[in-house]
Amino acid sequence: MIDVGFHKFITLRIISIFWIMAIALTVLTYISLVIGVGFSDNASIGQWLGVIFLAPIFGACWLLFVRIWLELVAVIFRIAENTRPVRSAESIQFMPADQRQGPFA
Repeated sequence: MIDVGFHKFITLRIISIFWIMAIALTVLTYISLVIGVGFSDNASIGQWLGVIFLAPIFGACWLLFVRIWLELVAVIFRIAENTRPVRSAESIQFMPADQRQGPFA
């Protein structure tokens, strides 16, 4: 956490926590909708059908959107991790031969 140069990314470590939180919030929202309609004195059949059929569809679409967004964030950080060795290899390649070090010397 004290990496002021941002050489190591913590985003890839915590992205699964965001995914679990999105699933939990979606399930809690669905449960609260069922409880809200269940305790309503004047709940119509349309409200019950909406909660039973439409709420899971909207919840699944929301989870799909969150999953795609989190995967895009992960891809951006993985690209950054994977291009770092290429960038260092190219910088070594353009150094004069007497200044090269490591496996690319």
